[in-house]
Amino acid sequence: QGKTWLPDDDVRDIAVDADGGAWIATGGGVAHLGRRKMSLAEKAALYEEQFEKYIARTEYGFASQTHLKKAGDLSEFLQNDTDNDGLWTSMYGAGECYAYAATKAPEAKARAKRAFEALRFLQTVTQGGDNAPPKGFVARAIRSVEDRDPNIGRLGKDKLHRSENDALWKVYEPRWPCGGRSAASTASASWPTSPWRNTSRGTRNTTRPRAT
Repeated sequence: QGKTWLPDDDVRDIAVDADGGAWIATGGGVAHLGRRKMSLAEKAALYEEQFEKYIARTEYGFASQTHLKKAGDLSEFLQNDTDNDGLWTSMYGAGECYAYAATKAPEAKARAKRAFEALRFLQTVTQGGDNAPPKGFVARAIRSVEDRDPNIGRLGKDKLHRSENDALWKVYEPRWPCGGRSAASTASASWPTSPWRNTSRGTRNTTRPRAT
């Protein structure tokens, strides 16, 4: 279960107290899982705080993976890019569109716009230069030029996996376009003037969307 819930996966006994909390004895110590009442707004605020502090990456706020240097210790953590940066950011942006449609909170609107700009950057960053791809070609993630080249060693492993296990490994992965289309459809339905309004007709949209 990981350090979030239990100090050890060797569960030896469980007891439930009068308040509905669970006391769990494990090989590594005792854990207490308690209940705390909160409103949906309070829960959302807690997650937003954690997202901004630990997960949002770069000035665009990409929803990326975060790893703790030490299990259970939030004081030190590492962020890294993945090929799902666009997908998770799309889902996050769609959620903020729902939040704005329901609450009209300016903070939700601002977060939705930031997510949109992050996704637009994945499209525009590929343009220009001597080897620019066709318009509409979307980057999977953003990585600093100071970081290690992610292709070193990876391409060989991918080719080996493709030849020995899965012939379509990383040949066709429609996850990011699906996420982008989902976010655009959500925004169009819940927030008619959202910056996603003109992006829901295809994954290779070449028109610069209108931001409001």
